[in-house]
Amino acid sequence: MGFVITPYASALAIASAVSLVVMVLGWQRHASPGGKAFGALMAAVVWWTLCAALEAAAIDMALKIFISKIEYVGTVCTAPLFLLFALRSRARERHLKAGLLGPMWFVPFATLVAVATNDWHRLFWTGFTPSPVAGSNLVVYGHGP
Repeated sequence: MGFVITPYASALAIASAVSLVVMVLGWQRHASPGGKAFGALMAAVVWWTLCAALEAAAIDMALKIFISKIEYVGTVCTAPLFLLFALRSRARERHLKAGLLGPMWFVPFATLVAVATNDWHRLFWTGFTPSPVAGSNLVVYGHGP
């Protein structure tokens, strides 16, 4: 289990650090409309970019795939949290009903289940091959239906 610092991994690590600063600054304004949703959105982005940086830096294929799976926690949470931020930042939409919030998490949850169980059905990723770019430790993911 090793990591190598590449320009791609470095760029993703910088993006993660910038997102972390934005998350902290946003969370300091959690009392404003949409503030908590924005903080949660940025936490998901930090998770996504940090895991992407680790995935890009990982050398072992199995480690890359594992990190990619946990990366999806941030990836699938970003869109619903962005919608929640947009709705909550409007003054009259601050108190959304739980009945409206539950269904928006169905697709992200189903995606996480598909990613976690991909070894059994190969519907999400069909295969993994090393990148053809010389000197690169990236992986090309074959996507399923």
